Amino acid sequence: MKKLLLLGLVMACHGLWAQTDEPEANTTLLEESTSYECENKVTGNFQGFSPSAAITCPGKQEFKTLWYRLQPAKTARYAIAVDQLGIGGVNLFIYEGSASNLTAITSGCSTRYTQMDFEAGKTYYLSITGEFSTTEYAACIFALPEPPSNDEAENAIAMELSTYGECENQMYGHAIGATVSEENACYGNRDDVWYTFTPSATSNYTFILERINNSAVSGVGVYEGTPGNLSLISYGDDDITAVGCEGNRAKVTLEANTTYYVNVSIGNTSRVTYFNLCTYETPAPPSNDNCDNAIELTVGGDFDKSAIVADITSATREERHIGPNCDFFEWVSPNGNGKDVWFTATIPASGNLIVETRAFSDAEEQFLNDTGMQSFVAGTCDALEPYRYSDPGYDQDVYCNKSFYENEELGHEFAGMRFTNKTPGDKVLFRVYPWAHQYGKFKIAAYDDSSLSVTEFDKNGFAFFPNPTTDVVNVKYIHNLTSLTVNNLLGKTVMTVNPNSKNAQLDLSALASGMYIVTAKSDRNEVTNFKVVKK
Repeated sequence: MKKLLLLGLVMACHGLWAQTDEPEANTTLLEESTSYECENKVTGNFQGFSPSAAITCPGKQEFKTLWYRLQPAKTARYAIAVDQLGIGGVNLFIYEGSASNLTAITSGCSTRYTQMDFEAGKTYYLSITGEFSTTEYAACIFALPEPPSNDEAENAIAMELSTYGECENQMYGHAIGATVSEENACYGNRDDVWYTFTPSATSNYTFILERINNSAVSGVGVYEGTPGNLSLISYGDDDITAVGCEGNRAKVTLEANTTYYVNVSIGNTSRVTYFNLCTYETPAPPSNDNCDNAIELTVGGDFDKSAIVADITSATREERHIGPNCDFFEWVSPNGNGKDVWFTATIPASGNLIVETRAFSDAEEQFLNDTGMQSFVAGTCDALEPYRYSDPGYDQDVYCNKSFYENEELGHEFAGMRFTNKTPGDKVLFRVYPWAHQYGKFKIAAYDDSSLSVTEFDKNGFAFFPNPTTDVVNVKYIHNLTSLTVNNLLGKTVMTVNPNSKNAQLDLSALASGMYIVTAKSDRNEVTNFKVVKK
């Protein structure tokens, strides 16, 4: 009785009372889903299952195996998918025939996805192998849609203009069952479909392609002419020479009342790929496209509270001599095609500052998914001078960054800089640029995480004198002074004292004449900065 109860619990956990190690007439039927969203998918693991004698592929005979029956509702081409959900590999195999006399119809011994023509009402068998008993899987079957009607340019579907950032008139489509058009100017044997667009005004337009459910290589191109005599005028992130014509955005100037043809190509893949396509008038360049018009970032206590949204979509590359460059900027932006936008921030009282960029959203489909950054002394646009920061990854002062290594949970794609022990009041200029020909929105913030628990001195209870001085500066506060740090105008620390008293003295007699920045800290986690002049 206990054994029967245990067996029942195991089978109930699978949710499959007739699921078997070997194919049988009553093997569980895998119910069809209506689309790639797989609303009827089944999940499970391989607990209690053994290797199957029907599996003859090398390396798979030792895998745990379970079986499903397939009975297609219509004669059509179907997609069968088995996704690996955890540790350990999974594979699928399709068979036809009876449970006791199966013939494998799957090509290859390592696949998790396949497309196959099935006959209505006929029984097929699906075996799923798992590397370990605890390996988890999700299985799904659905009929593929009919081939698209706009497979060739002469049957192109008309698009309507959308609004930038909204894409309210986007086209939903796929290239399943489509063929490779002879007029597709890009190599790679990619299935494609066609659309038309007739602008009402002469302007620059952006065409944006968004893959919905797959990461297949894809691209969008704009052609002029008529079917049978089309010429490519823009493809793949506004770069007509892009290798393989890869790129999900194209920008191009179009004439009013002229019909253009838009091609969407999808790379060869066993996975089904659906997409959205829209077009809008390309927005004007951002206000901070020019170094002289850098946007001032307000320094806060953390990224989220300080971040602003920036847009590099229509930015251009600063054409003046802009001083020292980072080699990776030249690499990702060859032939002057790069875009950049500009920001400034002021070093706060603590002398510490982080300037960081992040993705505009958490969506998987990001058109701007990598940035670089350079830092310069503000106010020197005609001949920029580097403003260096301390990068722990390089252990030296640098002014270029392409990966903010301190933010492990966010990945390394976006740039950021941490400045420490800098002169309060310094204004820093930042140049932000995207990887290669990417463009879009991103977030940027200037913040001082060291200031989260730090407050300013009570100015009514604080004094320092004489100023200017030839030697000694007296410093007094209503609370104990724990440290006084003297920095020159280059940010270098030239003196530190730790008085642990309400009264302290700084002897500057050994220092050269000039201005110095003093950072004072108290035992109440307060901090302030003040300037002194040594005669």
